[in-house]
Amino acid sequence: MADADNGGREQPDFEAMEETMSNVGRATLELAMNLGRMRNVPALDGGAQILEELRAMRREMADMQRTMMTRLEAA
Repeated sequence: MADADNGGREQPDFEAMEETMSNVGRATLELAMNLGRMRNVPALDGGAQILEELRAMRREMADMQRTMMTRLEAA
């Protein structure tokens, strides 16, 4: 909008700026909340949950192997 008192230079629309900043604030909050939830997706969490499950399986298999070897040696 041109302002005759300001040499015809266009002035900022503060109402539009306020609305835009409000939208940016809401969008930033929504983005932050959803980025925090990314760790809930195993493939996007660097596979940390999958890796921990694999490690647990490996420990269980090693325990089973030790038990089996102990029984075979005792027989």
